Amino acid sequence: MDNIYLRNYIEVCYIIINENVQVQKFISYFYLSNYEYNLDVERIHEIDSSFGIRIHFQTDTIHYDILDEELFRVKYCHYRAFYYRHRYTFHTQSGALLEAYIGRRCLWSSDFIKVNDIANDLCYSRSNIRNSMKTAREFLQAFDIRVDNVPYYGLATSGNEFNIRRCLLSLYSIFDINVMPIEDNYHMMRGYKAEVYDEIVMIVSRKISSYCFPIVNVEKRRIVNYLIVQNARIKSGYNIDVIPQIYTMDLKSNQILNLADSITKELQENLEYGPYSEAEIQTVAILLLIAYTNVKDVLKITEKNYDKEITIIRNEFLRYTKKSLHLDFKKDIDFMTYLDYTICILLLKHNYHILKNEATDLGGGFSLTNEYPLLGKIRQDISGMLENYFKYAIPLAQLDDLTLLVSYFISTLDFTYKKLKIAIISRSSLFEPVFLKKVIEKNVNPNYYQKLDCLLYNEALEEMNIEYDLVISDTVPQRFEARVYPYNGLKYQLNSLNDYIRTNRDLCSCTLNQVISKSINDISEILDIVNTIFSVSKQFLNEVFESANQYNRNIVLIMNDKSVNKNTLIIGDLKKKIVRDGMKCSSYILLIANLDSTNLSFFNILLHELAYDYAFLERLIRYPELCLINDQMNAVIV
Repeated sequence: MDNIYLRNYIEVCYIIINENVQVQKFISYFYLSNYEYNLDVERIHEIDSSFGIRIHFQTDTIHYDILDEELFRVKYCHYRAFYYRHRYTFHTQSGALLEAYIGRRCLWSSDFIKVNDIANDLCYSRSNIRNSMKTAREFLQAFDIRVDNVPYYGLATSGNEFNIRRCLLSLYSIFDINVMPIEDNYHMMRGYKAEVYDEIVMIVSRKISSYCFPIVNVEKRRIVNYLIVQNARIKSGYNIDVIPQIYTMDLKSNQILNLADSITKELQENLEYGPYSEAEIQTVAILLLIAYTNVKDVLKITEKNYDKEITIIRNEFLRYTKKSLHLDFKKDIDFMTYLDYTICILLLKHNYHILKNEATDLGGGFSLTNEYPLLGKIRQDISGMLENYFKYAIPLAQLDDLTLLVSYFISTLDFTYKKLKIAIISRSSLFEPVFLKKVIEKNVNPNYYQKLDCLLYNEALEEMNIEYDLVISDTVPQRFEARVYPYNGLKYQLNSLNDYIRTNRDLCSCTLNQVISKSINDISEILDIVNTIFSVSKQFLNEVFESANQYNRNIVLIMNDKSVNKNTLIIGDLKKKIVRDGMKCSSYILLIANLDSTNLSFFNILLHELAYDYAFLERLIRYPELCLINDQMNAVIV
């Protein structure tokens, strides 16, 4: 553990997954300086043998040799899952490994534990782990686990055992003992051995199949991990003997309790897990209920106790999306059904005091909110709305499913753009344009054009510069200002014409009115520009900037208001880099718009492209022209 960071383990997994890696690509991907790269090479050589490999760093490339075939084969799936779980967070959570170790150590300690002892175990100084200690305590407190610092004695934790287990579940998803070999609780280490872990997975899979109890794979893994934590706590003397009555009111379904009982019985028989009290079985049933994906059953179970609450939250959500995004979901039956299901899961989590916990993605799946700033803004707004209802802050990760539901709806929306007026002309034939028009109507996407006319050549000369955007012609007349597409052999090149028209759509004219570039020291320097679009105070602009998230080292601000008179994009360099989420940000992106169903899809993609295509953003900062945005968006939007 000596000065080994979470990043170093992800670096090893990255090399394993990608096999042959270019050094410069590796440095760029992990945002390393040459000094940091050389340090990481040394650190990686300290840990690569525990992966069953030896990594070779050459001048231009990085590759590895497998030293222990059996170890590598057994653990490869863990390496892969670990990498995909952390690939989007390692930049902003560089101390997560340290914090997870501290939290785990505190929760497994049956007595006071001194900060100096933790620092010595990690080969850190007390001052070096001060911030990580603070973050670890905050993480535990999110699970209602109290952390007391008693003078001369040290730290002591106390809390509900069910909360402690779920906290450990999250911590172990960060601190994967199959990837990072450390001393740990014996029963935890046994549970994560490949043969035992696979046996638990098979037992759970077999049981949920026999009970016709559908759950997604990520939730199945969460239950498997809970069963390992649960057994380790029971074996260590931390039992749950009684569950509060409010926890059991949703467990009237015999199917869920019987399934939980069947799983624990087989674990006890095959692996000597347990023993399991009735309350222990009920905790497994709670997690099964939250993971259950039979929408009708979940609605039926939940509506008995939360019918009023479901209606209130649904109406608040629909009011927000109607007012802020101008979206109306009521006619979409599928959306409304899944909305109620997602609300039910939130209410169940609230009842079990899980909703306020920091959520962890055990599957390593990609959340769209990680790379799409507009979805991130929507998630923040939903969080504020639900915080008003539940009266406590809700971690954003708990709202991913609700946000993704909105994102899928947005992806089905059409976006408004100017459709082309097309003329077909010929110098040599009277009837060829007529039949060519029939071929185009049959094969070219009708959404790309609004007008398709056949003209005589002389008619075209008179009308072309006024009426048409595109000319399809057997010649290239010099006097036409409109774009000309030659149709010689066109019947054999319809895909090319289709692509040509698609990539020349005017996407901005109906959506984005202007783009402005301005490098700044302080966000208040663009206040005058913003006030030409809609009225804001300096304080409000500063508050928006301070609350904005960073995406790929760009601070992205979104100001959505119906009074906006021109949808405007303002971009520029930050002359003085600003640290946000632990990252040094060098650019800002500000969208000021009146968001609605006609432009949400466009802006969702545009902000993503600006944040993650460095060359595109840099080019636009230098040349702030709508045509550059139009070209980029035509290339990515089909």
